[in-house]
Amino acid sequence: MAQNLLANLAGLYYQQLANQLNNPNGFQVATGSTQVMDQPTLNSVADSIPLQSLNNSFSGNPINTYKGNYGNVLNGLVSPSYVSNALGSAYASSWLQYQSQNSASLDFSSPDKLLSSQQALMRKWGVIDQIPSGTVEAGVTALTQEIDNPVSVAVALWHSNNGNPYGFTPPSANVAIAFNNPSPCSFQISNLEKSADLSHTWAEGSFGFLFDIFELGNETSYSNESQTFVSSGFNLNFSCRQVSVDVGPVAIGQGFNVAGVKYGAWYSPDALLRAFTSPNDATVWSRAADWNKYFGDNGTFNRVVTKLFLADNINLTMSSTATFSSEEVTKLQSAAEGGFWPFFVAEASGGSTTTVTHNNDNTITVKTSSPIGVYILLGVATASVKELMRQGS
Repeated sequence: MAQNLLANLAGLYYQQLANQLNNPNGFQVATGSTQVMDQPTLNSVADSIPLQSLNNSFSGNPINTYKGNYGNVLNGLVSPSYVSNALGSAYASSWLQYQSQNSASLDFSSPDKLLSSQQALMRKWGVIDQIPSGTVEAGVTALTQEIDNPVSVAVALWHSNNGNPYGFTPPSANVAIAFNNPSPCSFQISNLEKSADLSHTWAEGSFGFLFDIFELGNETSYSNESQTFVSSGFNLNFSCRQVSVDVGPVAIGQGFNVAGVKYGAWYSPDALLRAFTSPNDATVWSRAADWNKYFGDNGTFNRVVTKLFLADNINLTMSSTATFSSEEVTKLQSAAEGGFWPFFVAEASGGSTTTVTHNNDNTITVKTSSPIGVYILLGVATASVKELMRQGS
């Protein structure tokens, strides 16, 4: 029975938090202590492809990424060969290498400006590498034919990043700006007998991992202490300041610098739309099975993160009427160094604190709190690629 109560607690926490954040169906809880305080962390979370689960730990580098899938999709699309044919095998690879090395001079603000900047760069390449003028002009004409194809533009954009990080908007400084006007978030959970109905959510109520209240990391079963804790008179109170931040790959016309690092555009929605709306089309895909590999029911690129929900000034208190021995309390106080579900915010991590208090009646009270100015990930909004491509809901 206690195992069911713990599962119900996870579901009720999800439901209450998702409703407070106005994202009841597409929300994914972030279980852990991810602090979004810099651009690399923001990039890493936004780059993660959501697991088919209502909860997820966003610690470390994600295995399945937006950037990786997008790059693989581009690699599998049929790219026009007008320029390659015009330049011939003797010069085509030289041009592609030169364009990549000098991509800073390309202007992706519009197709016309991209064409003009590519043609100017090609003529410069012709002079420097002493390419026959007739060959160069044939290539310049071929660029005009290719510019209308979104794949050509996307491939040039992808390579134009030229070793810079593949970032996501917004600049991380915008998070602090958003917290100039945060929204309150608070709720209480006291009845664990009734489970939340999460069947309508994007992952159909599925939780990928069991996270024990008193153990850091995901568990295959709940600890005795956790089961005892929720067995009678349980109560949870939660409050924080929260903001939401829209995220997405740095696309054409975007780009910014953070801490001396350039985050240039690398993403073309037009190329992804062409790929997504052309299943098994041999004029679009060079490998017949690729569409299903990425966008099918079990595809690696069928869902993305579109928004981060962040909080500071978190105060989470859990109590119950269950009693514990001094030895059990000592064990739990030691575990408090790694924090408690759902945050596991280690003490002294950005000023956060976690405590276990042994009350006079042998009950315990557990508390997690974080200060203003330390932005902890509550969760993310997920969307299907179909929604992203505005093809339906």
